[in-house]
Amino acid sequence: MGLVGGIFGVLLGWGIGQAIQLATAVYLKRQGMNSPNIWSVPPWLVFGAIGFAVLVSLASGIYPASRAARLDPVEALRYE
Repeated sequence: MGLVGGIFGVLLGWGIGQAIQLATAVYLKRQGMNSPNIWSVPPWLVFGAIGFAVLVSLASGIYPASRAARLDPVEALRYE
C-alpha cells in the first residue's frame, strides 16, 4: 500500500508541476517573453519519496502487529 501511495503521490506531484510549468509558459508567452524550464525533479527525489512512503507504511503496520502479537488471544477477544 505504501508503494502504491508513493507512486500515486509522485505522479500527482509531477502532474501539478507540469500544470504550473504550462501556466507559466502561457503567461510569459502572452507577455512576449521566453519561458524558462522552471520545473525539474531529480531521480533521487522520486525514489526517495517512494522509499519514504514504503518505510512509513511498514512502520505503521509493524508496530501494531508487534503489540498484538504479545497479547494473549483469549484476553484480546474477551473485550471485543
